[in-house]
Parts: sequence; C-alpha cells; structure tokens
Amino acid sequence: QQERPHPHAQSLDLAAARKRRAAVLGSSGVDPTAFSKKSRTQVYSGKKSTAGLQKVPSLFDVCMRVLMENIDAIEEVGGVPYQVLEPVLQRCTSAQLMRLEEFNPHFIEDTDVLWKKHCLKEFKDTRPTPAQDWRGLFMLKSREREERLKNLSASIKAKHEALNAPVRHAKLAEPTRFPARRRHNNFGTPIASRPLERTSNKSSLMERTLKMAKERKLMLARNPRR
Repeated sequence: QQERPHPHAQSLDLAAARKRRAAVLGSSGVDPTAFSKKSRTQVYSGKKSTAGLQKVPSLFDVCMRVLMENIDAIEEVGGVPYQVLEPVLQRCTSAQLMRLEEFNPHFIEDTDVLWKKHCLKEFKDTRPTPAQDWRGLFMLKSREREERLKNLSASIKAKHEALNAPVRHAKLAEPTRFPARRRHNNFGTPIASRPLERTSNKSSLMERTLKMAKERKLMLARNPRR
C-alpha cells in the first residue's frame, strides 16, 4: 500500500507555495491580496457621506440659520432692511409674517411677493383687484373665512341645543273640589246656613201666632160676653 503524506508536511508545502506566489506577485508590482479568496470587492450604495463639513460657514450664514430656527422669538429688528432678512421672512407662516410686520412696518413695502405665495396657498383661484394688493386680499379672505366659521359653529350649537332640549308633555289637572260654603262664596252665590234656617222658621211661627191672636181678638170684640 502507498503511504499517505503526513498532514503537517502538507501544511508546510502549502505555506511555502503561498510565500513563493507572494514573492512573484510582489516583484511584479501587483497587490498579493487582490487575488485572495477572503478579500471582497467593496460596493457603496448612495452618496458617499463626509464625516465633517466641507467648508466653514460664514458668520452671516450662522446667524440666518439661528434666526430661521427661532422665528417666533424675533420681534423688532431695528433698521435692518428687508433684503437682509428675506431668507428668514420666506420661511415664515402667514401668522408669523403678520406679527413681524406689526413690529417692523417698513417690511410691508417689500412683502407683497410673500403675501402672494400665502394667498395662492390658502385661498386658491383668488386674484386681487387693480386697486388691491396681495396683502389686502389675504386680510379680506381671512375675515370672510372667520365669519363663515362663526356662522357654522353657531348653527351647529343651535342644532345641538335643540336636540338636547327637554320635551314638554301636556298633563290634565284634576278639578279642585271646594267645600259647599267656600265653593258658593268663590262663585258669588250666597248660601244660608242652618242657624239662619232655624231663625226664619221661628219668625214665621211667631207671625202666625200673632195673626191668630188678632183674629181671636176681633172675634171677641164682635161677640162680647153678656
């Protein structure tokens, strides 16, 4: 039987072969790891990101960035012209722009182009009249919208109250029964009490007695005793 080579001897032979190949490739100027099975080609997807800033921002750019991030904190800017703060004003909402104009009225002369953008965004298909600017049109449309919202809320509130109002049911009340004396006194009908009836009976009896006495007296007067 043929003898198998020792495993340690095989590993030494492979190591020697790798060293010889590396020496040959190195002398020819080729990277010896280029043909290694363990090395993989690096593939990047997307834009390569840089770790730091490519250039140092100017002081003006830093100030503009801070102002854009804190628009609600800006109030009166003094005599700073519109052209300097235009990047900041372009980032403002309609409410923020209105507030800044109240603090700085000199902005109104140059902000009509910004109000045009807000008008076309919030009120589509609107155009100012020849005697009206975009700022005035925005104010008019805003008031009309507020009036419509007030009327709508009042109508909803009235319907809600009508649905929740208690339902009234008519009930028949039983007639109140008064005593005989009280009932006749209330309707103006006099009624005699029992003592009055007895008094009237006594008076009629007395009248009959007197009448009989008078008749007897007359009879005695006509037939006197002898």
